[in-house]
Amino acid sequence: MTVIKIEENLNKDLSKGTFSGLFVVNIYELYDMQGDNQVLQEIEKFLKNFAQNRFYEVYRIYNDQFVLRNKAAGIVYATIEQDMEELFKTPLNIIVGISLEKDKALKKAEIALSYAKKNNMQYIAYSKFIDTTNIFQEVS
Repeated sequence: MTVIKIEENLNKDLSKGTFSGLFVVNIYELYDMQGDNQVLQEIEKFLKNFAQNRFYEVYRIYNDQFVLRNKAAGIVYATIEQDMEELFKTPLNIIVGISLEKDKALKKAEIALSYAKKNNMQYIAYSKFIDTTNIFQEVS
């Protein structure tokens, strides 16, 4: 059975074990900022089912935001694309920010999520070209 973990667990899990991607999933249909328990339960159920037969662990980091950590050994882009297609079969409106880099993975996925929101995209993976924060860009 897949269990929803919390952000503290995410930070510990990122520092150990295998890593091949981090997806920050934002649900932008929650009108009540306190969140509707029934909607949140549906989201959790959907994400648990999604993760169950794949190499993902599910974490809840904010009221309307979850993280899927891919713990498979190595990045397989075709698998990630298939997983994204499956993830978007949910009836909920979601946006996903992706980090394929282990170093500062959560921050990079959140930057990608922010970029996707601002540019009306369903999902995008972090790269230095979309990082408008300049946090991770090298100074030459």
